[in-house]
Amino acid sequence: MIHALIAEATECDFKITLEREKPVSWLKSVSAFANCIGGTLFFGVDNKCTAVK
Repeated sequence: MIHALIAEATECDFKITLEREKPVSWLKSVSAFANCIGGTLFFGVDNKCTAVK
C-alpha cells in the first residue's frame, strides 16, 4: 500500500547514491525544490521505491 502513496513526482525524488564527484546530478533536484513548492529527496532508493546498498 505504501507504494501507492509514495511515487517520484514534483514533490519527491529518489536518488540511488549521493555522487560526491558529480554533485550536479542531485543539486539540480535541490535547486528545483528550493525554487518551487519544496519536496523531499530520498537517497539510497531507486525509482521503484526499493532501498539499495
